Amino acid sequence: MKARLLHLEDDAADAELFMVRLGKEWPECKVHQVDTESLFRESLTSDHPDAVVIDYSIKGWDGHMALETTRALRPGMPVIIFSGMLGEEAAVSALREGAADYVLKDRPARLVESIRRAVAQARLQIEHRRARTRSEESQRLALLGELAAGLAHEFNNTLTVLTLQADILDRIVQSSSEARHPLKTIQRTCARAARFSHKLLQLGRGVSPVSEEVDVKAHVFKLRPTWRALLPSGISLSLKTPPAPLWAWMDDGFFEQVMLNLILNARDALGDSGKIEITLQPPAGGYVEIEIEDNGPGIPAALRATLFEPFHTTKKPGAGSGLGLALARRLATAMNARLIWDESQTDGTRFVLSLRTTS
Repeated sequence: MKARLLHLEDDAADAELFMVRLGKEWPECKVHQVDTESLFRESLTSDHPDAVVIDYSIKGWDGHMALETTRALRPGMPVIIFSGMLGEEAAVSALREGAADYVLKDRPARLVESIRRAVAQARLQIEHRRARTRSEESQRLALLGELAAGLAHEFNNTLTVLTLQADILDRIVQSSSEARHPLKTIQRTCARAARFSHKLLQLGRGVSPVSEEVDVKAHVFKLRPTWRALLPSGISLSLKTPPAPLWAWMDDGFFEQVMLNLILNARDALGDSGKIEITLQPPAGGYVEIEIEDNGPGIPAALRATLFEPFHTTKKPGAGSGLGLALARRLATAMNARLIWDESQTDGTRFVLSLRTTS
């Protein structure tokens, strides 16, 4: 088993003895030794060790403070006390404060085995947490699917009424060209929403969508006026594309919904003014990438880990359902696309939707 250790020890002779014993009993293990508080703090956060071994008596510092520092900076990190004279009271106190074990320097026989056991237990706990997280995510996605199917059914009923009323008005005002233009827009929008509602209902029932090869560039240009109409005058919408067509596979209804969600999220983040840039990248690695970027305040650090989870929202209380990004990612996944948040973005927010160029 490979591992990385951080060893806090200010006695050179003891540090050498530690390395010799570890080299004999656990040669696959790598060790970074430090002898000061500042180096310990730096290595704890930058080296990503699997466990920490500390001497309880350090000049100008002590094992108690090192243990507290480890718990604060790396919660769950196993700590083994390897020290000289350590009274029973101090040893019990260290274990109560979270140390995995303590070994006396004059009785080092079980040191390596103690470290191995602590690392193995920590890794097992991490895997259990990951499995629990995956299970919870699966349950949330199943709930989202059921909710989406229910919403699609009710939404489709409402669309049916709107479509019928628009058809009636269309027959009444046939002589008025001015009135017919917005009515035709309503009819087309209702028809598009009805198609998406049907696909969403199918997705909730476990039926995968059928993707088609589409010129993404032409499709985006067609949708641009609709997006522009949803933005206040203080928000600019720019589109950057290469000169050639960009062919990729997608479900047009799912694609439109994903893009609409990202653009509306950007609008809500910007408020009354700002800019939204949509950039289409040339095909690379089997995908066409679409970047949706705004110059708003960005994603708060506390919300980044749960960004795509159902019922988690970046908006103010009462202003969002927490379903938009979760549904957008599920729709992208359903058509074998990828939707990610670009963590490297330092100003504003950038999402990247990647569409396959091959079936």
